[in-house]
Amino acid sequence: MSKVAIIGAGNVGGFAAAWIAGLDVADVVLIDKNDGLARGKAMDINDSLYILGSNRWVWGGSDYSLIDGADIVVITAGVARKPGMDREDLLKINKEIVKDIIEKAKGLVADDAAWVFVTNPLDAITEFGYSLLGIDRHKVMGMGVNLDTSRMVNQIAESLGVARTSISAMVVGKHGKGMIPLVDDISVSGMAVSLDEEIKGEIRERTVNRGAEIVACFGTGSAYVAPGAGIYQVVRHLLSGDGSVLPLSVPLEGERGISGECTGVPVVLGRLCWEKVLE
Repeated sequence: MSKVAIIGAGNVGGFAAAWIAGLDVADVVLIDKNDGLARGKAMDINDSLYILGSNRWVWGGSDYSLIDGADIVVITAGVARKPGMDREDLLKINKEIVKDIIEKAKGLVADDAAWVFVTNPLDAITEFGYSLLGIDRHKVMGMGVNLDTSRMVNQIAESLGVARTSISAMVVGKHGKGMIPLVDDISVSGMAVSLDEEIKGEIRERTVNRGAEIVACFGTGSAYVAPGAGIYQVVRHLLSGDGSVLPLSVPLEGERGISGECTGVPVVLGRLCWEKVLE
């Protein structure tokens, strides 16, 4: 029975746990410094699982021993963006949070566990986590541009008036202002689509600014339902090892001419790892 540890029981971690357990992918442990928050969310999610037809379980608390033997560690803990705050503003404080988590969690999880970073600024935190873990780079990845890809698909579906499930598109690069929506490589039901420059510009701009747009609407906090679904997507494919291709931030060593940093590229996912970058 697969077990996923999610560190950080805020909105993103909570929704990720609900997606993963509710869609019958794995058992989940929610860890948070706020013990009551983690336990309460675990109970709430468990109370939904009969309705959803799932026999999975979610546990919660502040005791890291709960994650013993976990196959995947997902780190969502950290300070969220506030209106007007750039992701880079978060780096210093969130590095300290992630460092503490890794020190507590590393010796408890399975030896071949995969580590998925969600804390912002995503690419820099993934690089930092990789430097601390000292493990095979294929076990380390950041969840971000797969979420941006979903946001881009929504813009395309709205512009073209087609079902989003018929669209093939991708965002690469950094999760943030440095993302690159590939507006020249869009297809619908396998057929290449050529868009005029004005529509491509609108799709690009709304994709890049979607996160900030949501933050501005909320006033406090940031998106959580879609990020939770993005985590579910990564976890599902890591556990199945089905060879799916997702854009994720991974440590690069020469692929696409980049070395020594993490950035979003299309990778082939195997069991508890990414196997290769698609060149």
